[in-house]
Amino acid sequence: MPVSRRTFLTGSATLAAATLQPEPGYTASPSAPAPVAPTSNATGALPSPAVIALNRMAYGPRPGDIGSVTNMGLASYVEQQLNPQGIDDSACEARIAAARMRITYSAGDGYGACNELRPLTTLNKSVSELWRLSRWDIKMAGHERMLPFEEVRAATWIRAVHSKRQLQEVMVDFWHNHFNVYPVSASAISCAFPAYDRTVIRKHSLGNFRTFLEAVATSPAMLYYLDNVSNKAGGGEGGNENFARELIEIHTLGIDAYLKFYDDRRNIGDDGKGNARGYIDDDVYETARCFTGWTVANGAWNGRDGDLPSTGEFLYEQNWHDTSSKTVLSPDGYPNVPRNQPNMSDGRRVLDMLARHPATARHLCTKLCRRFIADDPPQRVIDAAAAEWPAHVNLPDQIKRVMRVILLSEEFSSTWGKRSSGLLSSW
Repeated sequence: MPVSRRTFLTGSATLAAATLQPEPGYTASPSAPAPVAPTSNATGALPSPAVIALNRMAYGPRPGDIGSVTNMGLASYVEQQLNPQGIDDSACEARIAAARMRITYSAGDGYGACNELRPLTTLNKSVSELWRLSRWDIKMAGHERMLPFEEVRAATWIRAVHSKRQLQEVMVDFWHNHFNVYPVSASAISCAFPAYDRTVIRKHSLGNFRTFLEAVATSPAMLYYLDNVSNKAGGGEGGNENFARELIEIHTLGIDAYLKFYDDRRNIGDDGKGNARGYIDDDVYETARCFTGWTVANGAWNGRDGDLPSTGEFLYEQNWHDTSSKTVLSPDGYPNVPRNQPNMSDGRRVLDMLARHPATARHLCTKLCRRFIADDPPQRVIDAAAAEWPAHVNLPDQIKRVMRVILLSEEFSSTWGKRSSGLLSSW
């Protein structure tokens, strides 16, 4: 459920409690205020384009915003928000720098009690700088291990309320939901979460999807969350298929592209443009083999070579990689990933295929239109956005160009209903 800016309590850093099993010793924060859906006026007339834009591209209007956007015009506001680097957001960043979080926990095995206010100190740190928080040989409270995630969460709420780069914040929330990880489930993910938010999600939220996809695939947060950290050759069907399955079913092609043939490639066929019509279960298993060895330097045992380094950063471990040929999204059913390729080439070849596949364009553009226009988005806008997606597949601002098509469509400003850009419950 989304939470609008107007329901946010600006002095609070407590956010929605998690529903999954948290890291041992950690208690999630209490729930945030209940969501409030946007309402139309008493006559049911369509609100102004400024009101619609500020409820879809932003977390609701602040005092003066409606007049400002009205005077600027929708097209100019869209263009301004599509270029967040040109918007001075120093006042918001100053609020984050001045923010303090109350840290409270009782004494435990090897550590004392704590009740203090602290600044947000982990937001700009690398995974390696925070990696000690994941080490179980160092005694500390579960709240300390979860602190990086909690700080990102607090900064996210502050930005949702105070940032002038509102569209960027909505896009960041969209991509965090799309490329979801669950930091509360493991301290290693929490350690990696500030870097995931900063150098993966925020950096690429309006950029190139193929570049974005590899940043996700090499993120320690994602590798831990979907278990690719343990994906080794010789471990069954590619070792561990969790990342591969979510990469295909959720991150790229989408479940609508599933052909249900399991391992029978005879009926896959060509879509007329050289692409497989969709994917089957065997594509997931073969993709998992392509990503064997994409892991994290976490000190794990590495056979005759001893232990891996322990920095928490991404690591490609060649000894764990399946070097045989693979068959992924092959229209004719023959292997299309040759054997004995250079380091990381197999995985990158798969990312290339997924990023360029028409099903990925349809899946992502449908989700974007659903987020910014309606739960049942107009097909004309989906089609227009899906046509824009491959036209700029190699450009660094591919996603921005697709968003321009959606936000300047007639349907964006001529429809109204419950759709609003509230923060998703992952926060």
